Amino acid sequence: MTRLAVLLRILITSSCGFSCCTSQSCALGRRALGVGLWLLAPPAFAEVSDKILSIPGMWLQAVLIGSVAVLAGWFRWWLGLPFMVLPIVIALSAFGLRHTPDLGPAIIKEQGVTYFHNFYTSALLAALLVGIGMWMGWRRRRQSAKEIDAQ
Repeated sequence: MTRLAVLLRILITSSCGFSCCTSQSCALGRRALGVGLWLLAPPAFAEVSDKILSIPGMWLQAVLIGSVAVLAGWFRWWLGLPFMVLPIVIALSAFGLRHTPDLGPAIIKEQGVTYFHNFYTSALLAALLVGIGMWMGWRRRRQSAKEIDAQ
């Protein structure tokens, strides 16, 4: 038998299966092994990082929202207005996540404060792209109006 098989058999049954030891000594060894494994095991923390948006994910979200907003704002400047709500929602969700008594400290412990810096900055990038798209649409309309007046 391999060592792992013996250890598993000690943990599962009351004896290891060898004739050299009694049932009482195997039970004692099993308890000692269990206590040893318990002392060596690191404490289990509830991981928050796998349940929240990753840093590259939040930047991708900001770029996607901003790109669609730029296209919409370029087509008609007022189509960018509904997209202005999304960066505000992103920033407010980051603020709410940061100030939640359970999640805020856990995220800072796992990801660091830079997680929230990236969250706010990605919301700012999305808002900036929305503004650029609206400005491009407004400028395009203004230039076409000048061309019509010039004729």
